[in-house]
Amino acid sequence: LIQYDEESLRVEYNRLFSTSNVQLARRFARRVFSFSEVHSVSIDPQGNAVQINYSTEKPELRNFIVKLAEAIAGKGSEIDDSGLPQWAANEPVSLHRYEDLVSRWQIASKSAGQVQLRHPALNQDTDFGRRAEHILRSIPGVTEVTATITKGNLWIRYRPELIDVKGLLKIMDSRLAWSMPSSTSLQTKPVDFQMSNITLGVATVGELMLPLAEMLGAGLLVVTQSGTVRDAALQLRQGKLGTPVWLTALLACSIVSGQVLAYALTDWSFRYWTRRHRRDLASESRILIEEVAPVPNHARIQTDEDIEVWTPVEQIRVGQALKVQTGDAIAVDGRISAGVALVHEGVAGWASGPVSKKVGDLVFAGSTVFHGKIEIEVMGAGQGTRNARMAQALMETCISLQDHPVLKKQAEVQDWLSGAELAVPMETLRTIRLAARNGAIILEPTALSRLAESNFVVLDDRSTLLNRELELHKLNSRLPESETDSLLRLVAGAGLYLGDERAFALASACQQRRLLVRQPELVTLEDNFVSVRQGSQTISLRSWPDISGEPLSPLTVEIDGIETASLQFKYGTQPRAAASVLRLRKQGF
Repeated sequence: LIQYDEESLRVEYNRLFSTSNVQLARRFARRVFSFSEVHSVSIDPQGNAVQINYSTEKPELRNFIVKLAEAIAGKGSEIDDSGLPQWAANEPVSLHRYEDLVSRWQIASKSAGQVQLRHPALNQDTDFGRRAEHILRSIPGVTEVTATITKGNLWIRYRPELIDVKGLLKIMDSRLAWSMPSSTSLQTKPVDFQMSNITLGVATVGELMLPLAEMLGAGLLVVTQSGTVRDAALQLRQGKLGTPVWLTALLACSIVSGQVLAYALTDWSFRYWTRRHRRDLASESRILIEEVAPVPNHARIQTDEDIEVWTPVEQIRVGQALKVQTGDAIAVDGRISAGVALVHEGVAGWASGPVSKKVGDLVFAGSTVFHGKIEIEVMGAGQGTRNARMAQALMETCISLQDHPVLKKQAEVQDWLSGAELAVPMETLRTIRLAARNGAIILEPTALSRLAESNFVVLDDRSTLLNRELELHKLNSRLPESETDSLLRLVAGAGLYLGDERAFALASACQQRRLLVRQPELVTLEDNFVSVRQGSQTISLRSWPDISGEPLSPLTVEIDGIETASLQFKYGTQPRAAASVLRLRKQGF
């Protein structure tokens, strides 16, 4: 069935759009988006239908429909499969064009430094909006993010000199296609409402209809709160005041004053907010795990017929060849067999910035290709990846927050007003998230609080503690000395794409001189060569063999193809860890 008008065309065909034929649906989208007139496509596998929205002049409409039909039949060109975002086989999806990019996010409005995005999942899943906010806030250049769940909008403010709309869309399509490993399940502990509902009903009858029922309600309250009364007596013998003492005093006052219904409502409200809190804790824990240890759903596999196919992660096997390129998430642990790329490793790696990866280097699941194209030989997939193990460890830590004995004791003393399970676990989760963002996976929820109470820290005697920090040793320039700072700032900007210790050495040299380094547009990335564009100039950094024996090569700087300067590096006298140890000592350890 085909229906069309001046703005859209609808096709119903069960063989093409059914849940079992996602690859055929992707090929359909690739052919349709080869037409510049098409601005969005909506695919509904449950209804076996698709709608194409386009903009074309009325006299050209019939001719356009004919060409579109021929293209769908295979008589035209198609965009590359890597130009489409991912979606599950049985999932309805809307695809939108922005310039030469196809995204699952629709741009509702855009101005300088601000964009409003729409996604149907925003008003269908409350966790989706929070995940989007967490992901965007971790991106350099994003200054403000607000998800409006009721309207399905996502407002983003950003710095155009650091990131553009296309970059935001690529990150959102890639990162929000990730999900937790299937084995990670955060179940909330149920809250028993049965006796609370009975007590509330009896107290209501006693208050409004039968006064004798109020006495029965008081008796039920005493029975149901007997554990709280025992805890209060124990606290008083120990000379402590906590939530049980406060609740017992409130119970006694309510019975003496005849306000049984008021206390029954208070008890019911505590149980409601405890259940709500546990759900929020589980939701925030899932977001934390996906943020710190994300695992992509699909990966691009190279078949024996030299065809690239998007494959579910659970079907990937050790030894297969996997291809990733700019903006892709890496779904496996493996070794690079071809290509060069800059990779953001996240918690899986050692560096906060992009790291240069070439043939023979290891890469880990959950990393993102910042720039370049590489082929990976799979060494571990699914639950066999480093990221999956970190996700499992984080999940176990988050699960323990609900019933951790030490946290419960802290809550009884600190959290009088919100009950003994509310604020303390959520605050602990916040500190676990902060630690994870700085590269530390917390296995014991009380570790950070105990560290704050400690007087000394013991460090394992490992060789990595003695690694020295690379420094800029010499800058030999053909430019006047007055232009040294400007040259260093340009070189440091290009150096951000080196992906090794020289990038950090150049950034540190600029920081010491209080020079602001901006990230330029990358033009070329090759092994031992980086070229960027700053304004109207092209700055290139070329590595040359170092006869001095230092492990990292010196750099030659070219501006618009003319050799302008050279840089040499050396390792300092102090270990890199010395600065961290000094900060600990300043804090009293």
